[in-house]
Amino acid sequence: MALKPWDDRPHPKRGDKKADATYAAVGRALTQWEYLETRLAELFSQLVGGEWPSGDDKVYHPADRAYGSVLGSSARLTMIDEAARAHFQWYPNAPLEKRLHYLIGTECKHFAGKRNNIAHGIVDMRFSDPPKLKLGYWLVPSFYATKKHPLKGPSAYAYTSAEIGYFTREFDRLWVEVGQLTSDIAKDQR
Repeated sequence: MALKPWDDRPHPKRGDKKADATYAAVGRALTQWEYLETRLAELFSQLVGGEWPSGDDKVYHPADRAYGSVLGSSARLTMIDEAARAHFQWYPNAPLEKRLHYLIGTECKHFAGKRNNIAHGIVDMRFSDPPKLKLGYWLVPSFYATKKHPLKGPSAYAYTSAEIGYFTREFDRLWVEVGQLTSDIAKDQR
């Protein structure tokens, strides 16, 4: 069965040589996710309130403020999905609607889980078994995360800076696609 873009790959056999590489990758990924969240807020605002004021002042759209008051990506993605259902009753456009529901309900939803892994993981150094050789640093689930760090067997994920970098590029791709979708919806409303 083919892997989806958001599926975890097998754990790498070697970790990062330096913990700083893993830490830096975490920071880049979380920053890129926040850029994506900003685009998602713009999409939500476009769906429920149309045009944003223009000018040099930092004027916030009321819908943007409401979007930001909701905790958790899953709840905010549900807000977008529900706003879109109503929006497309007023402005029917089946291709745009299909594109939005896939982008938000499938891609962003699944990648939000990867963002959570990155945000809630810990950088850990691992050794060979028996411990003779330092194998490197990985981002893994916290040890108290019982669903992702079982008593026996491998953890649910083990990311090096390479895997985290992959997710960062995917978050960036989504940022571009959500921006284009928002623009296309704005054009369709005219």
